Amino acid sequence: MRPVMTLRSAAYLRDVRGIRAMKDVEPALLKELEDGLEGTRQLIRGFLADFLVLPLGRVLLAVVDAEGLDADISDLCAPLDPDR
Repeated sequence: MRPVMTLRSAAYLRDVRGIRAMKDVEPALLKELEDGLEGTRQLIRGFLADFLVLPLGRVLLAVVDAEGLDADISDLCAPLDPDR
């Protein structure tokens, strides 16, 4: 997998955790941030399939881990992820 995709995947995980840790955020803003990250997650899954890291049939179907994160992305980024 290209280093850019690995770094972007790790950045996605960092951003999700950061947004979830935010306190006293207006619900509308929180929803907007989460929707943006959902779009990013879907793009990453598509790129992972393009690079043959993820089977094409699993692009739309994602399992979440105990943190509620995309398990495939979390597993791929485990060596780069200091929170793991």
